[in-house]
Amino acid sequence: MQPGSAPPGIGAGSLLRRGQVIGRVGNTGSSTAPHLHFHITDGPLAVGSEGRPYVFDRFNFTRVVTNPDAVEHNGPGRFRPAPAPVPRHRQLPLTGDVVDFP
Repeated sequence: MQPGSAPPGIGAGSLLRRGQVIGRVGNTGSSTAPHLHFHITDGPLAVGSEGRPYVFDRFNFTRVVTNPDAVEHNGPGRFRPAPAPVPRHRQLPLTGDVVDFP
């Protein structure tokens, strides 16, 4: 996330509501595009908590990463586009899927 982009009162352990803005996505490390890693748990600490399943209400599937190692090292031929953005509902994107949120 972009440093300082979280609204006042949003931080570790915050209870969130659907559609609430939690900050702006940015690039970190060797990333080539904005992205966000997150983990949903049943407790406030990653250690001692269990991961919880989740789905997104909706997203558009736009392309697939064809070679994850190339993406990590900024290599060529990184993506295979979808024929057209494909709306998905109540699903979790698969590993390598690139999505946009409407």
